[in-house]
Amino acid sequence: LMREHKYREGLMTYGRGLKPSNTLHHYLTMKVTEELLLQGRQKEVLEDFYSILVHTGSTHEGFEGADWRARDYGENYPPHGWFAAKFCALLRNMLVREWMGEVHLFSVLSPAWLVPGGRIEVVGAPTDYGRVTVVADVLPDGLDISLEADLWGMPRAFVVHTPWFVKVKGAEADGRPVRPEPARGQGEVLRVPPSTKRVRIWWQWVEHVPMSYERAVESYKRYYREVFEDYVKLGEEPEPLWRERKIPMTREERKATWRLIQKRTGIAFMKRAVASSHEPGHPPEMAVDGLVDRSSYWGASPYPQWWMVDLGEVRRIDRIRVVTYWDGARFYRYRVYISKDGRKWRLVADMSRNQRRSTPEGFWHAFPPVEARFVKVEMLYNSANPGVHLVEVMVFPSWGSRPARPPGRSRVVWRAREQAGAGPINVPSWNFVGAERIVIEGRFLKGGGKKVRLKFVAGRERPIVVGNVSIARVDPESPCDVLEGSIVKLTFDGGAPFTEVPAGGEKWTDWAEFDLKPGEDYAVTFYVAQRGSTVLWPSGKVKRFESAHPGAVETAKWSEIPHAKTYNLYFVSEIEAGE
Repeated sequence: LMREHKYREGLMTYGRGLKPSNTLHHYLTMKVTEELLLQGRQKEVLEDFYSILVHTGSTHEGFEGADWRARDYGENYPPHGWFAAKFCALLRNMLVREWMGEVHLFSVLSPAWLVPGGRIEVVGAPTDYGRVTVVADVLPDGLDISLEADLWGMPRAFVVHTPWFVKVKGAEADGRPVRPEPARGQGEVLRVPPSTKRVRIWWQWVEHVPMSYERAVESYKRYYREVFEDYVKLGEEPEPLWRERKIPMTREERKATWRLIQKRTGIAFMKRAVASSHEPGHPPEMAVDGLVDRSSYWGASPYPQWWMVDLGEVRRIDRIRVVTYWDGARFYRYRVYISKDGRKWRLVADMSRNQRRSTPEGFWHAFPPVEARFVKVEMLYNSANPGVHLVEVMVFPSWGSRPARPPGRSRVVWRAREQAGAGPINVPSWNFVGAERIVIEGRFLKGGGKKVRLKFVAGRERPIVVGNVSIARVDPESPCDVLEGSIVKLTFDGGAPFTEVPAGGEKWTDWAEFDLKPGEDYAVTFYVAQRGSTVLWPSGKVKRFESAHPGAVETAKWSEIPHAKTYNLYFVSEIEAGE
């Protein structure tokens, strides 16, 4: 009754409410198949075995749930661990299994495996009594079986099963005749002593059984082709199928694909991680498992604690993303260090005074490209409780070369007047790789032009102040992809409202144009969360910059900006761009 009403190709559906009604599951299926195996119902076991294989992938990897109509894995990406374990156990038991003090061999054989000249080989199979190796050479009239056992316990006998579609004509064990016995269920069995080295079986085929994996696939296609035709005739719309993307074949395509993957997941993914301690169920490796999910994190208590990942080799890196546990209220304080040898450490991100709440986006820390193998996070504080939690730490490589300049010659489009004692810092080695682009047109020197035009392409959390004109933007949630943001407010002349634009109303790719007061010098100040995280457009570079006081946000005249290296704001003193 169960097989007639609950099965589809040997697979059961999920119960009501757990999954969509057309979703299959394999747990109980293989348990029932194992029970059929014990009952000796060889044909039904083989039917289920091939039906299970029909619903696997190209390497026979399994799934947790799938649409039986389209064989679509949905969100359950193969391979599935439990499927692999249960399927391997099923196949193992079909060939070697223990039962009631005996070792049973070849409980179920497919006719596709019994082509003359073929071989069935099981090497070193672990059993309750020791390891067993059995090799069966397929002959036109039967099997020639070799046995080798390394036993630490003694079974009562080895029981060799024969398929239900043959009739045994004779058998020998080490040259001595053996009488076949009726098997429980289908087929016959030969009981031989555990010391047996060779078994020869002569048989005659009594039934043609067209069963194989290939035939099972064709049967599936044929059946559901008919079902599909009836489905369409009834006026239903066919469901679209996802087509797999072509696997890149050239070296350049593979390299580009790998870089894209690393751009999203980083190079710390699945690398070896250690920590000062961890909570049960939340070991260090959960912070590099690729899951930005609050159920998957490294946790330890009480603070302070440390966590470290080994990249496996020295890599050139320039960005680290740290995602701490988030709930809408809490915040964490931490420091990030890098090292080439695990002994000498360099601080690259200091969040020891942080009060910004944790979010699924986490915090991005950019710095000049540097070689490192180890990344360590010192967790200092949690505003919610004594525990500290890292959901994910992503480390991103620096690819080493700046994107090409656009056509045209270069020119210095803006240069601030250098002030005595300001001490501009030379940073020609900085590699401003990224997708952001800033175009500044107009003269900023004293007595210069009347208008300024700014264009921002794919900016990231970089509000900009020009004179008393402020441009703020919405921080995108996407990490390092090239995305457009929105201008949300323009203020002019001492902070008075100039233009109000709703979020999403005006893109960074649009021009923002405003007037300047003649006869004054103006500065461009970048708000940055961490020292060195400002990223300019690929065709330009910052020649000099200085730390700027937060007061520069409101008083942006050059003469009013005090020099203070301790702040994480920068004053750009010269910008070079391509025309």
